[in-house]
Amino acid sequence: SIPGPLIRVRSGTRVRVRIVNHLDSLPLFVHGLHSHPATEDDTVQVAAGDTRDVEFTAGEPGTYFYWASTAGETIEQRLGRDSQLSGALIVDPGFIACDEPVSALDVSVQAQIVNLLSRIRRERGLA
Repeated sequence: SIPGPLIRVRSGTRVRVRIVNHLDSLPLFVHGLHSHPATEDDTVQVAAGDTRDVEFTAGEPGTYFYWASTAGETIEQRLGRDSQLSGALIVDPGFIACDEPVSALDVSVQAQIVNLLSRIRRERGLA
């Protein structure tokens, strides 16, 4: 899809992405669909009309950008259709670490913090 879909996973998740090039005569060069920080060349080339499956393990938590071009140009050189070939990869942490004591806070503030952490843990399936 254009723009590319948002991919959101927990750190350590095995990510499988299928890239389909629906362009009739142009190859697609995809950058950024890899574990972060990068450990290898991240460019995936997909010939016109072809499909490629990409697999990697989500690395460090953060927000990352992936993008593609049809002529192998840099991200700064993309124009027209190519400028829309991009998406985001969000890697969430696998756990929440709280390193500040809350015991000195007012009881109502303590309850708010505990409730917030419980909600985040429940919504994101964290430990």
